[in-house]
Amino acid sequence: SSRPARTCCTAAPPSRSRATTKSVLKPFYTSMGYVFNENLVHCHVNSGKRVDARCSNSAVSHRDEALDLTIGCPMAECYLTAAAEDDRHATTAALEKGKHAKHAAAAAAAGMQYLTCALTTFGGWGEEFLKRHVRPEYARRRKAEKAEGGLGWKTQAWKQALFEDMCISIARSNYLMLSERTLPFGAR
Repeated sequence: SSRPARTCCTAAPPSRSRATTKSVLKPFYTSMGYVFNENLVHCHVNSGKRVDARCSNSAVSHRDEALDLTIGCPMAECYLTAAAEDDRHATTAALEKGKHAKHAAAAAAAGMQYLTCALTTFGGWGEEFLKRHVRPEYARRRKAEKAEGGLGWKTQAWKQALFEDMCISIARSNYLMLSERTLPFGAR
């Protein structure tokens, strides 16, 4: 049987997002004291559309966070724009905008804060997720390390490991996605 053609501009297959979510984002969230739930993720009552995770931490907010992950290829024709020449975040900004249009209103109606974790196949991270979680957590860890007499190197190693782990997860999922679509069935 033949599979329908996919373009780079379409969303990642659910298994690709789930694998990346479980391998990198779940440990990241739980290290900050969040409950990371991948089961109670229906924020759209009528359509059945889902986000990737519902994250809660009552010490941070009384509202749960509806998290949706998206991965895009900056070389896809739809992202090769004049804006992309000048803005390194053009691809992730476009991905964030598309996911917000899809989920933000439904998440708000369900009493949740909405957040997109937009990534690129080249390892780029969207500003929205960096501003909301990565940079504040980095600052918190660095401050704690310095208060204990450290120089900040452990915190820098933590951040580097987070970015490397995400790149590895994306590379693995890219390989699996490409092998599903290009390798003959017996060669997998």
